[in-house]
Amino acid sequence: MQLEDRLKRLHALKAEKQVAEAQAKKIQERIDEADEQIREEFENRQIKSMKLKGIGNFYIHTQSYPKVTDHAALHEWMKTNGFDWNIVLAFNAQKFKGFYRELLDNKQSLPVGCENFVKASIRIGKE
Repeated sequence: MQLEDRLKRLHALKAEKQVAEAQAKKIQERIDEADEQIREEFENRQIKSMKLKGIGNFYIHTQSYPKVTDHAALHEWMKTNGFDWNIVLAFNAQKFKGFYRELLDNKQSLPVGCENFVKASIRIGKE
């Protein structure tokens, strides 16, 4: 295969990928809409989970995330609780989320300057 042919093939593959990504985005929008409707119905009917034969167990999964609302207050809380702010600045979002969840799991006081953001979604477990 000549270089020009490989370049044309690469161009065609990238174009195909763009079409697939646009389709995936539209499908994700429909998934999000269905997820929201089902979560509302589960909550209204006080359903924790529901099994569908041949598919699996549908349930609401929640996950907590920290939302920093006041960096100065968070800095002060970290200093007061013995954390080195330079270490905190080196945290990436994933590490800070893990630290925050550990505080939640251990029922410790949450950092001042942070709000708890809860994301809920419908998950499907194995049958």
